[in-house]
Amino acid sequence: MAYFYTALILLATTGIGYVVFKYYNPLDVVRRRNNAKIGGIKGEEFWLNLIKDNPKNPYPYKKLGEWYARNNQQNEAIEVLAYAVKLDPSDGNVKKQLADLRE
Repeated sequence: MAYFYTALILLATTGIGYVVFKYYNPLDVVRRRNNAKIGGIKGEEFWLNLIKDNPKNPYPYKKLGEWYARNNQQNEAIEVLAYAVKLDPSDGNVKKQLADLRE
C-alpha cells in the first residue's frame, strides 16, 4: 500500500512539474523594451548570447527578429525570423510577422 501512495505522489508531482515548465517561460520575466538593458547587456547582445547557448531553440531567434523590427533593421529581422520559421514551421505568429515585414 505504501508503494501505491508513493507512486501516486510521484505521478502528481511529475504532472505539476510538467505543467509549470510547459507554460512558464523565464524569458518573459526579463523582457524589456527596445534598447533597454537586460541584465547589464543591451537587447541584441542578450538574444545573441541566448542563441549562442542554444542554437536550435527558435524562441531567441523570434525575439531577436522582433527586436530588429522595433529598431528599424528590417533586413536583419527578415533573416532572423526566416530562420526561426525554419526551426519551428508550426509557429503561425512568426510566419505572420515575417509576412508583414516582407510587404
